[in-house]
Amino acid sequence: MSAANSGASSFHLLFAGVLLISISLSIGFLTPFLSVIACAFAIANLLIGHHAGNLVYVFSILDAAALALLGPGAYSVDARLFGRRVTVVVSRKDKDQV
Repeated sequence: MSAANSGASSFHLLFAGVLLISISLSIGFLTPFLSVIACAFAIANLLIGHHAGNLVYVFSILDAAALALLGPGAYSVDARLFGRRVTVVVSRKDKDQV
């Protein structure tokens, strides 16, 4: 296999991986883990890539970090598989009365 074919096949493999991660994030499957991977990929692309300092990569890093912290949402595959999580914050008045 020549060097040109090797570069083309690695590009196709990388594109398939990014496509799989994008589809999984869109339907909400393994959202916290995949968004951390997407964030790491964007950071590596920002630091190593030819477009260092590009604002698009900064926004993709912030989007991936926000998605990792917020989670998949109510209408996602993760919510169906693992159930919805509801956080109940008790106010101080209710805490003192109990």
